[in-house]
Amino acid sequence: MRTTDQEAPARRLFQALQALAHRGLAQPQGGGGTGDVATFGARFAYVLDARAPEGRHWNNDGVLEDVATGSAAGCVAAYLLRHGRTHAGAELTLSQGRFVGRPSTLTIAAHGAPEDVERVVVGGAVSMVGIGTLHALPPGRPE
Repeated sequence: MRTTDQEAPARRLFQALQALAHRGLAQPQGGGGTGDVATFGARFAYVLDARAPEGRHWNNDGVLEDVATGSAAGCVAAYLLRHGRTHAGAELTLSQGRFVGRPSTLTIAAHGAPEDVERVVVGGAVSMVGIGTLHALPPGRPE
C-alpha cells in the first residue's frame, strides 16, 4: 500500500514510537509489532501542536484522519491546563482537519487547577453528513 501525504505524519509517528521502543524508552504491548499504534497499547494516534493549537487524529493504522475529534479535544484542554499553557476557564480555539482539506475549529476550555482538572468543555459548529436508523444492535453487543 502506498502512503499518501496525509498518511505520512501518522506513519512517522509510528516510526518514532518504534525507535523509542528500540532504545527502551517506549514499551510495545503484546507479542510484537503489528505496524500500527496498537503495538503500543493505543487505538488511535493524536498529534498536538500546542503552540498553534492544532491537532491531528488517526485511527490505529494511520490511514484515516478525522477532521474534528471532540473527545480528543477535551483531553487537549486538560493537557494544556496541566502543563501551564492556558488558564482555568480560558476558552481556546483548537484547529483540526486542515491537512485533509476539511478545516475545523473546536472551542475548548478546562476548569480546575493544573494538578486537579475538574471538567473540560468542548464546542463547535457541526454539519449533518448523514442520517440513519439502527434497527438492531450488532451481533455480540449487550442490549
